[in-house]
Amino acid sequence: MLVHVSLLVGNGFDIQANLKTKYSDFYKYLRETALHSESLNDNTIYKEINKMHTSDKYYEKWSDFEMGLMSLTQEVNDESGLSDEKLFVDKMEIETHLTEYLKSIEQNINVEKEKDKIIEEFSRSASLLFLSLRDLNRDQIGNVLKLNNDVKTMHMNILDFNFTSLFKDSYELMEDNLASVRGPIGNSKLGIPMKKHEYIKVHGSTSRNMNLGGNDSTQLGVKMRDSRYSFSFIKPELDKAIAEKSYIRGKKALQRSSVFFVLGMSLGESDKNWWGEIANQLLRREKSALVIFSYHPDEIITNNGPYHKLEIDRIIDKFSSYFSDSKRDALEKIQQKVFVVINSRLFNLANMDFDEVNE
Repeated sequence: MLVHVSLLVGNGFDIQANLKTKYSDFYKYLRETALHSESLNDNTIYKEINKMHTSDKYYEKWSDFEMGLMSLTQEVNDESGLSDEKLFVDKMEIETHLTEYLKSIEQNINVEKEKDKIIEEFSRSASLLFLSLRDLNRDQIGNVLKLNNDVKTMHMNILDFNFTSLFKDSYELMEDNLASVRGPIGNSKLGIPMKKHEYIKVHGSTSRNMNLGGNDSTQLGVKMRDSRYSFSFIKPELDKAIAEKSYIRGKKALQRSSVFFVLGMSLGESDKNWWGEIANQLLRREKSALVIFSYHPDEIITNNGPYHKLEIDRIIDKFSSYFSDSKRDALEKIQQKVFVVINSRLFNLANMDFDEVNE
């Protein structure tokens, strides 16, 4: 018997590796670029986010920026004078700057330089995907999944939401046999071999088809919904338009999986398609579970029991909000299958030296 698992990887992985890929890092780059760019200073999106950052409503995460972009589409109307074409062109300009910025970060990364350390860290992390849970949660997920000696192997599907290539380049250093996933998981104390299965760059990369925007057309302004450019603001529609099939492949990976791990993602509304899909799978599959690896900068959240529980409840409530079924018993069934690990430090490349050696 084999079990499929899916690992969804977000920008938190890059941040943990000390890459300057936060939205705030990019905004700083834009401000510096705007000092000598006439077109950027006339860019509707840049002017809007610059205005936001001079108030107390600045964006903290990429998902905030994406939802801010969707809010800006509501300004496309006759009264404002903002046309759909102007907003489209401005979005393309922002994405060009984002590509240039992220490429400047990537050009200094050489994973081969730290190959042995990366392989060791990725193998360690893959083996601890369940053991990183606290004791009670480990028992609970074991009871949910009921993994036993019949499970001969786990197949790993990666859904990489980053534009950067660090996780993919690091993962490709690994052999097809990733690790022996350690227990105990329920009554099983045996290590279960985990093997590579499929790797999906969900939102493209710095070299190909970067996909930035919202989740669906309901997040667009009314005028923008009928625009010829609307597809470029909706990530599933853009993926379909460029025939990449990343969303199709990603959803198929989730549908064949019974265990889901989320690493370094904020559970934002711009990606709520994915959270709803996982929730549906948790309801559909009797033996299924979700583990969310979350980071919090305040160590009191990790070490203080009441604060720890409140943060876990907040994360589970946020995930549950994307479940469309209004039946209370269905929601409770899903919530019993969601587990949160705070500050696990898995897949941690913080101490690696990636800089290229210039000869």
